[in-house]
Amino acid sequence: MSDMEKEVFDKPLTDNSISEAPKAAASTGETTGPEAEALNDVPKTEKPMKKTVQGTGKTPVKRKKPVRPEGAVKPEGEPPVRKPRPEGTAKPADEGTTRKPRLEGAKKPAGEGTVRKPRPEGAQKPAGEGTVRKVRPEGAQKPAGEGAVRRVRPEGAQKPAGEGTVRKPRPEGAVKPEGDRSVRRPRPEGEDRPVRRPRPEGEDRPVRREGDRPARRPERDYRDAEDRAWDDWAEEKKRKEENRKKRKKVWKVTRIVLLILASLLFLFLIGTLAVNGYMLLVERRKVVTSEVWAEKLRDGETTDCILVLGCSVVNQKPSADLKGRLDKTVELYKLSPHKILVSGDHSADGYYNEVNVMKDYLVEKGIPSSDIFLDHYGFSTYDSIYRAYHTFGVRKVTIVTQDFHIYRSVFLARSIGMETIGVASVDKAGGGESVWNLREVFARDKDFLASLFWPDPERTGDDIPLTGNGDDTNVRGK
Repeated sequence: MSDMEKEVFDKPLTDNSISEAPKAAASTGETTGPEAEALNDVPKTEKPMKKTVQGTGKTPVKRKKPVRPEGAVKPEGEPPVRKPRPEGTAKPADEGTTRKPRLEGAKKPAGEGTVRKPRPEGAQKPAGEGTVRKVRPEGAQKPAGEGAVRRVRPEGAQKPAGEGTVRKPRPEGAVKPEGDRSVRRPRPEGEDRPVRRPRPEGEDRPVRREGDRPARRPERDYRDAEDRAWDDWAEEKKRKEENRKKRKKVWKVTRIVLLILASLLFLFLIGTLAVNGYMLLVERRKVVTSEVWAEKLRDGETTDCILVLGCSVVNQKPSADLKGRLDKTVELYKLSPHKILVSGDHSADGYYNEVNVMKDYLVEKGIPSSDIFLDHYGFSTYDSIYRAYHTFGVRKVTIVTQDFHIYRSVFLARSIGMETIGVASVDKAGGGESVWNLREVFARDKDFLASLFWPDPERTGDDIPLTGNGDDTNVRGK
């Protein structure tokens, strides 16, 4: 105790001292008397309100809290004063949570949970006491792994109607206990039970073999959405790479096929140009006019017969092209009479007959029927040349046909081994020369290939010499 305090306590109390005490306290800054007692009675949780001096607008200086003298006893009911912890200092391990006392009559703030008094160490839980669960803050999510909290039913209380059985979740990886039944979900109200389809009589129950059902691919445990996104991106990239390799492989095969086709087409075009050029340029020297043909015969050149190649007939009359060939044959026969061999198509039913129409036309022009021989199986130019050489024994021949057709015919005759002279009939006799010329381009290629192998025609027949009578060949099959 200070000397000033001892002096105050030792001095006798008088009216002057009582009146002077507030003045001394005011000079030292301490509060005494009833004001000090009122300040000591204020709970710690309540803060004194600041008062403003009227008329000045200034706030008075905050008074200091009275200091309890050393050795003085703490009044009963006064809350403990907690010293402030220095900033940055950790809370001691044995220090508990200090809760401010609620004033008498004050209501519990909204959101504040129930504080449970700690149970003494070793004390048992009272019967009927439930588990106190901490209140989760509003908006907070349920932690992973936390199960549902079930309220404890009072002893003797019955289970409410409609309440299902709550099954505790089995830990991950734990084996199902023997005898544990699966919990079946209740069927919604009004839903009928599914009817089981009966197995047909005599049908055995299918036996499930091991490996019949493919194993379900285990789902990967992703840590977060970013890992899943990266995995999806990697799978998509892999799939695109595989598709790109497939397209590249398909395009490679397609390029090879197109290259082969282009090569074949190029060779075909080159071969077509070569064959047509050879027939048009080389065989042209063997094609002459009627006057030149007669002149050659007068000079000592001989021919076995005049071969007239067939063409279409219309209503048992020769077409314009065929009439031109027959007129040219009549002209040659009048210049130098020779045997005439007409070759064309004669169908088996006898409805279509080119050779008889050709013979009738020549007979009408004054040529003897005995000098006209018929080849009923001249279905093509190749067949007519082949049969003239092998069936009728012709070795020297004069071929009569149109200009676009004469070069191919002369080529085939010379290729098989006959001495050939070609005489072209009137050109453009029947029209449509462009179509016939286009057809001849590919027909020349076909006969060129045939001349390399000389396959047998559709019908060969018996040998028919041109020394006999031509009327013997009027009937088909001779």
